[in-house]
Amino acid sequence: MSGICFPWDEAPPGPRLRRAKPHTAKRPRGRPKAVRSTDQDSAATSSQAELPDAEHSGGEEAVDHTEWLPFRLTVGGPAATVAAFAAAAAGPGVTPWQIDFAAMEEDVFHRLASRYPRAGRLSLEGCRVFAAQLRERAEDRHRQVLVTAEGSRAGPLDLHALLPVPAAVLALGPDHPEARHWLRIHWGTEELRRVERLAATASRRPKGQVGLRFGFFAANAAPTAAVRRLAKAWPGLRLDLRPAAGNAG
Repeated sequence: MSGICFPWDEAPPGPRLRRAKPHTAKRPRGRPKAVRSTDQDSAATSSQAELPDAEHSGGEEAVDHTEWLPFRLTVGGPAATVAAFAAAAAGPGVTPWQIDFAAMEEDVFHRLASRYPRAGRLSLEGCRVFAAQLRERAEDRHRQVLVTAEGSRAGPLDLHALLPVPAAVLALGPDHPEARHWLRIHWGTEELRRVERLAATASRRPKGQVGLRFGFFAANAAPTAAVRRLAKAWPGLRLDLRPAAGNAG
């Protein structure tokens, strides 16, 4: 989701009809860094309130979008060790960040108030009401995601399950500079999305050796740091991380 379209904004042109295409893993769409959306891939986010044409407004900072990069990870080794890795890697695919929803509401209000009252499209009080409604919606979605994720092992490659984010870092929230720094140092990226376990290749392996293949999109950078740490933690395995052409499938 790239942003909430405010009801008073002009409606975008309708989509063109296209021929149906075979199913492939789609690249997640970028979204603002400072305010994010909550979905099954991440409990980090809450308030996707992208303001239109922010990058063209005089005196205002451009919105920073996430670039989703496709990768494939191959894990090979003795069957028992690979099975143990697969069991350890499975998780909900959700990082249980603590969100400061009050700060989120204030941020959204100030972003709205800096633009819409001047344009005559929304009053100052309307900005406050909209920000409060957005906060309520974000809190509900965040709770739903955490409840749904509790005890789930639907995600085949969960970095938080393999390399947990410390509680003190989770308490900072996903947009805190120290939290993002921890992720870059320990994971190499801030988030994985569209994670899926791929079919094994037909390559020949020594007797007793098996392999796993994962496809995913990483936020802005490769999870190289995570792979290096996992290689040290699982010395009996071979981990090969490579960019994927076009998509992660």
